[in-house]
Amino acid sequence: MANIILNTPGSGTWEAPVGVVGVTASIFGGGGGGGGNVQTTADGGGGAGGSAFSYSRIAVTSGSLYNYVVGIAGSGSIALPGLNASASWFMHPRTQSAAGGGGGFPSVGTVPGVGGLRGHSTASDTIGDIKWSGGRGGNARNSSTGRGGSAGSSAGTGSDGLNGFDLGTAGVPVETTASDAGGWVGGRGAAVTSGPGSEPSTGSGGGGGGCSEGTSVRGGNGRDGRIKLEWTSTIVSTAKTMFVLWMGD
Repeated sequence: MANIILNTPGSGTWEAPVGVVGVTASIFGGGGGGGGNVQTTADGGGGAGGSAFSYSRIAVTSGSLYNYVVGIAGSGSIALPGLNASASWFMHPRTQSAAGGGGGFPSVGTVPGVGGLRGHSTASDTIGDIKWSGGRGGNARNSSTGRGGSAGSSAGTGSDGLNGFDLGTAGVPVETTASDAGGWVGGRGAAVTSGPGSEPSTGSGGGGGGCSEGTSVRGGNGRDGRIKLEWTSTIVSTAKTMFVLWMGD
């Protein structure tokens, strides 16, 4: 089975190869950006949400061009919420799509930042035959040594993503593990004073971690989305049949 992976953020077109009448599309949106901080006395920022995943079998016409968009990750912020990531889609937003994760929130005074929304937080924001939600961003620590919330992981190919760790009044931020072999990690929140949140170490669709307390400290960036198309050409099977008949088998 042939395939192509589209992971450059933004729009593009894909041409269905000769003999291809259908594809399977596996799609991740972008991961949200982590929450930041602007004042030393404030607590940490919230981790961002991870992207959704969708899978569909879609009919195509050989030689035709099809539009797609690879979701752009959210950037981490300083004084404002991290940016929401954009969705990825194939053919049309209403044909198949996977929502991006929401940005984490900054702390407000002595109130720690709240984690961002998961991708596929509403029923209509992700479309496909199979759909899974990303993980919610973790809330930051409420303490005199505020630490950032860890981000949600992306959805897996067979399960929802894992939520970022809520620190409460204790705990050390960690990178959120993938929910299954098809998913991707979420970024670690900052554990030291004036530390920025972390971008996920690998993969697509994971959210960025929240920053620790400190002056003008930025949350971590999320990861861009990803589209994988797979297909089998009818030309290959026809040629094989003709060869077998010619050999007299």
